[in-house]
Amino acid sequence: MGVRSHYDVLGVSKDASQEEIKRAYRRLARQHHPDRNPGDAKAEESFKEVGRAFEIVGDPTKRKLYDELGDDAERIGWDPQKAETYRQWARSGSRGPSGGKGGLGVDLEDLFGGMDPFGMGGQRHGPSGPRRGGDIETRVLISFEDAVRGGPQKLRLTKPVSCATCQGKGTRAGAAPAVCGQCGGSGRMKMAQGHLQLGIPCRACGGSGRVAGPPCPDCQGQGSRPQEVRLEVQIPPGVEAGQKIRLAGQGAPGPGGGPPGDLLIRVEVGAHPYLTRAGADLTIEVPVTVPEALLGAEVEVPTLDGRVKLRVPPGSQSGARLRLKGKGVPAYGSRAAGDLYAVLQVILPSPEEPERTKEAAEAMARLYSGSVRRW
Repeated sequence: MGVRSHYDVLGVSKDASQEEIKRAYRRLARQHHPDRNPGDAKAEESFKEVGRAFEIVGDPTKRKLYDELGDDAERIGWDPQKAETYRQWARSGSRGPSGGKGGLGVDLEDLFGGMDPFGMGGQRHGPSGPRRGGDIETRVLISFEDAVRGGPQKLRLTKPVSCATCQGKGTRAGAAPAVCGQCGGSGRMKMAQGHLQLGIPCRACGGSGRVAGPPCPDCQGQGSRPQEVRLEVQIPPGVEAGQKIRLAGQGAPGPGGGPPGDLLIRVEVGAHPYLTRAGADLTIEVPVTVPEALLGAEVEVPTLDGRVKLRVPPGSQSGARLRLKGKGVPAYGSRAAGDLYAVLQVILPSPEEPERTKEAAEAMARLYSGSVRRW
């Protein structure tokens, strides 16, 4: 089975409206929310997957790039300028010389962030011998609550680890220098990424085209082998979407037995069924009835710390913002706690009884002293 699109995850068609996408997300987020499925790992994974899908197709800007470029849109960081470079290169049909430049002068390594697009730690041209390994970038999708509160997160990924047979050197012990068998001495390799074919530095020789001897039979001269690893990363409280956490020494092993690079973890935050965030402040839409808005009331409002009572003043209008001080993102270090803003949404009754609805509407109409429209 192929990888599901974000539309498939949300159960909507590709031409669904933003409102349809939002409704589908809210329904699935409530269905799979960890609070409703305690201890259910599958539900938790579905909740994160749904949040990830909504983060992309629920955002009109990201959705447009995703519809056009697919997963490559994320690999270029949703950057409009890089997207235009990508389009020019794709239209040219050029694969370019081994230096990584397309026929339009497009540096594909720069297009994908100056790194090996496959996260294998490839380096640009350089001398042979031990060198620092490349940085690897991955992402972790965490829940809205975990982003606010912080805490440990388990991470599983496949990354290159140093070959035990050759100690990461990529060659047999004692062998004389030789042309790199992986790239044939060119220092470059061609690899497919989506519908692109990229020229990237050879991992075996670090782009030099030469190795210290015949390639290691176990890693074929690469000095590393892919392996699934499990790590734990500490998420700081109040982390925001897009922030990166660096784990030193957890990147790709260095060519020729050099020191490893770092692992850069980009944090992505799932959406919340009710709350939205702006810095340390949170916002929630609170539906109220017409009598509650007219006469005032106390209504329950969910917060990150449980439900609290909110006093709705008499005569409240739809769209009024009421502040619950200190109920936003909790304080951390020198940062003060944020506030929770409740935005009132006055809900009209369903007209299931036309006569009574008409009577009530006519009675309310008599309460207006003039037109509510000022133009």
